[in-house]
Amino acid sequence: MHGSPGGTTTGVVMRRIRSVTVAALRLLPRGGDLPAAEFERRHAAMIAVLCGSSLLLAGYALTVQGSVLHALAAPLLPMGLAACGARRDLPRRMRAIAVVLGLNVVAALAVHLSGGVIEAHFAFFVAVVLLTLYEDWAVFGLAVAFVLVHHGVMGALRRMRSSTTPRSTTTRGGGRSCMPPSSPPPASPG
Repeated sequence: MHGSPGGTTTGVVMRRIRSVTVAALRLLPRGGDLPAAEFERRHAAMIAVLCGSSLLLAGYALTVQGSVLHALAAPLLPMGLAACGARRDLPRRMRAIAVVLGLNVVAALAVHLSGGVIEAHFAFFVAVVLLTLYEDWAVFGLAVAFVLVHHGVMGALRRMRSSTTPRSTTTRGGGRSCMPPSSPPPASPG
């Protein structure tokens, strides 16, 4: 079956799909092409954001935990990663990866300290968006992978914890919940 003089219909369709795919891939940023001076400028700003967010995390830890120990411990890893990112003797991708990990650790700790409230998860979105300034797919991919692994692991641990908590109850769907069962509404007087 020949659909055109240039080959089979399937061959023509496959060549068209390939050319559209190649054209679409050319539109995507290649990453890693930042000139050294521009990388250094953006990287310095990212380190400042990481250090600032680490200090905010310390204040948040003190506020929600009421513990100086939490306030001192919370920023240790992110600040250490900021220090690694600031080392000019390391390759620039490694320095960027240190910042990626630092910003994601800050976001993960903010979620942890908040008890997992939805609003705290926006720190991950902010971090991923900021990391696009590096224009490096490996750095961006690591940030996304960190978020996926964090949410997968923490979600599984939370489900395990809630199903083994003595206060847990069975939900209507058969799942487990650590929330106490709803009490019936109070009877109306009258």
